[in-house]
This record gives sequence, structure tokens and C-alpha cells, in this order.
Amino acid sequence: MKTDKPTTPGLLRHGEYTSPHLQLAPQVIDADHEQAEADPDTLHGVVERYTNKKQRVHDDPSAMANVAAIYRDAVAFNDPAASAMARGMGIFANLHLLFIFIFLGVADIHHEMIEAFRNFEIIGILVFLISGMVVFFIFMPIFWALLKFDLFGVDDLPVIFDRKRRKVYRLLMPLDGSGERHRWLMRPVRLQAAEYDWACIEAEYRVTLMQSGRSAARAHALVLVVYHKPVSVYQTDNQVIDEIYVGNSLMLGQDTVQRLWEHIRRYMEQNGPPIQQGEPMLLKKRPRTLWQSLGIFAPLGADFARWWRDDRWLTLFYFATAPFSVPYFGLMGVCNWLSYLTSRRTVWPDALAPLLGEPVRLPE
Repeated sequence: MKTDKPTTPGLLRHGEYTSPHLQLAPQVIDADHEQAEADPDTLHGVVERYTNKKQRVHDDPSAMANVAAIYRDAVAFNDPAASAMARGMGIFANLHLLFIFIFLGVADIHHEMIEAFRNFEIIGILVFLISGMVVFFIFMPIFWALLKFDLFGVDDLPVIFDRKRRKVYRLLMPLDGSGERHRWLMRPVRLQAAEYDWACIEAEYRVTLMQSGRSAARAHALVLVVYHKPVSVYQTDNQVIDEIYVGNSLMLGQDTVQRLWEHIRRYMEQNGPPIQQGEPMLLKKRPRTLWQSLGIFAPLGADFARWWRDDRWLTLFYFATAPFSVPYFGLMGVCNWLSYLTSRRTVWPDALAPLLGEPVRLPE
């Protein structure tokens, strides 16, 4: 990956780093390439673009339980993939694919293979062997990508908003690839950070169409688009160098994306609080044991009392459908625990310590 030599060890200043996907497909805004129009009714793309950081977009701001740490003049939002409810989903999805592949595909192929060998049909045997190899090479990258998402990953790659210096810091895996080597040794990973000027950032509300069988739904996301130069209402001669997703898309909708951006906007522009009064920093704290992981998705394990207090009817429904729900959600809890069990500790760049200081509040 091509980047300029950092002027500060471990910290890439604004313009010294460009996201890999934007290096492959640069997004340049000039006379020949205009900014895509926002469309409130779109099924896939930009719904709303927040060009004016002084303009209020919602009356009820909220951090949406995404705050990983609070500093004197900064606040850290956790990586969406580091959410306790997202951990283990890669392993869980892998098991789903494996179940479909083995029980729905292999069983039928196995029957055809037996018939082909029994009748000594050369063409049938060759078709079976070739199709088996094709399926193997198609599915293996998917299996591996899902496993890498969860097993031996890092604990968090947060985004930090520093209102005193008007900067946003994004924690990154080492650009030399050292963080991906020998993952199974579970050694701590020394991260790098990209520093961006707040004046060069524009927020967008985006949606992605998700289809499953006959149903379809929109996944909502708040994206911070980072430009090389300060943004203006009429973008000309500028280039996108990074895109930062903030918040867990599983918890975001049309109303909550606006609430999340309003919280960030007020914090950076109007000296707003790092977290709204009465809100938790994180929706689910990091589990330390399998017993705690089981309680994240269902009224099992350590969180049974909380589930019963907060949603008694849902708790009763879980136990009414226990033959299905207990194994299903229990497996999700096991996958979550495996993800945390194999996660690697991260070490932040030394350059951030004098800028941020020590955290004044962490999740309880």
C-alpha cells in the first residue's frame, strides 16, 4: 500500500494515508466528476449529506451506546465490528454455510456419485470430481474470510474525536502487514493511526439494500467521508482519501443515524457532552467468560436477571421455544466467546498518549 513516509512514528498526518479501496478506485470531485446527489428514497446509496456542521439535524442526540472511552477533550467510539453483539457472527455464519453445504449439497452429490461409480459412468465421475473442486475453491475463500473476521482478530480499532485540536484519529492495523502474520500466536498488535482534520470531513447517511430470499431490507450507516482539502457546500477540485463508518449498523435506522450524527456534531462544534445523560457507554460490556457470552443474545447465563427485568415477555417467549432457541442462541454465545477468547490485545501509537492523556471514564 502506497503512503507517504509518516512525519510522526505511528501517526499518519492528514494526507499521508489513503484508504486502499480509494487507491484502487479514486473518487475525485472536479468539473468532470460531480458529487453524487443524495436521494431520501434511494434503496442503495446516499440518503442524506450533512454539508453544514452548524446545522441541527435532530432534537434528541445520542451516542447510541458506541462510546469506548472518554478523555478530557476527546471521545473514542468503538469499531462497529468490535461491538459485543457483532463478535462471533463470522464464526456463526460460517457454521450456517457449512451446514447448507454438507447437508443440502453434499448429500445429493453423494447419491449421484454412488450411482455414477456403480454404473461406471466416466462422464458422471468426471463431472462430480470437477464440480467438487469448483465448489471447494468457491466456498473456501468465503469460509476463510468469515473465520478471519472473528478468530485471532484485534479487540478494537476505535475512532477518536478530538475537539480541542479539531482532529479525528482512526486506528489502523499496521500498514506493513505485520498484524496479519502469525495471528494464531496471539501477540499484541501495535496499531497505527491516521489523523484527519475535522474541516476536511463530511458526514453521509447511507443505505445498502440487503436481500434474503424473498425479503429485502435497507442497512443504515453513518459514514464520515474524509477529503484531502477542506470541504465546502460546492465541492470542487477535491479527492476522497478515506471513509469511516461510525456506529453499529445493526442498531441504526433512519432516525438513529441522525441522532448519532447530531451527538457527534454537538460534541465537536458546540462543546456538547461526550455521552448524553443517563445513557450507557456501551450497550453490552465485553464478556470475560462463556457464561457472560451466553447472556448477550438470549436470557441465558449471567444476564438472565437483566433480561427478565427489561423484557419479561421476550424472556418467556425464549423459554416457550426452548427446544429451538436454547441451542440456536447458545451456539451464538459460544461463537461470541471464541471470538473474544482468541482476540489479540492492541497497543496504541505512542504519539497519541500526549495528545489525549489518560481516559477519565471507561465502560463499567
